[in-house]
Amino acid sequence: MLFVGCQKDIQITPDKAIREYDLGDVLTCSTPNNHGYKQSYKWTDSNGVIVFNTSTMTLTREGSFNLTCTITDERVVCDVLSTSINGHIYGKLMLNVYSLKK
Repeated sequence: MLFVGCQKDIQITPDKAIREYDLGDVLTCSTPNNHGYKQSYKWTDSNGVIVFNTSTMTLTREGSFNLTCTITDERVVCDVLSTSINGHIYGKLMLNVYSLKK
């Protein structure tokens, strides 16, 4: 029986240095290589409330955020991995060009 080691690294991308994001930005939670094993994902907010159950999530509300992504591998011997990200989400400015023409 060949045993491929458990994942030890987890990352969220993009992890912007200035911590400023736009509405609609997509965050992806991943491990470098899961060797084909099934993984489950859970995103929680700062209150521990689950907000997504997929590897990606779209930022949909303006304001500050603190999110944690947790990855669980189907192999019982592997540890549950989690990492957090925080920042601020800004709305995108939309102009109605036609209202400017008068």
